[in-house]
Amino acid sequence: MMAWSASAFSQQTGLCGVEVEEVKASTAFGYLIGYSVKFKNTKQQTVDHLIWSVSFEDNAGQLIEKDTGVFNSTELISPIQPGMSKTFLRTPSKIKGASRARIQVTRVHTISGETCKTR
Repeated sequence: MMAWSASAFSQQTGLCGVEVEEVKASTAFGYLIGYSVKFKNTKQQTVDHLIWSVSFEDNAGQLIEKDTGVFNSTELISPIQPGMSKTFLRTPSKIKGASRARIQVTRVHTISGETCKTR
């Protein structure tokens, strides 16, 4: 049995004009097997690189494991234009007991060369 669940928006943290719109976790037989995250660019500049941290938690909010996600635009993958959103699907190794993913954007880079990051 496989299920998708959406995480509450208030649990997600954006940075420098890139907001986390939605996070969905996919679970099967007590394991988190994947997640999707949708970012919205509210900046006036095009975003070509993102780094985020993801915390995998159980139903009680206890941390099970942490990981990092990365987006780099290329000739084949377009950047995130101002006002637009982009969804990414990630499949970490199966994480036993985790049922949700909490996202925090940690680095944003624009095509103009501006970089913003957490400390």
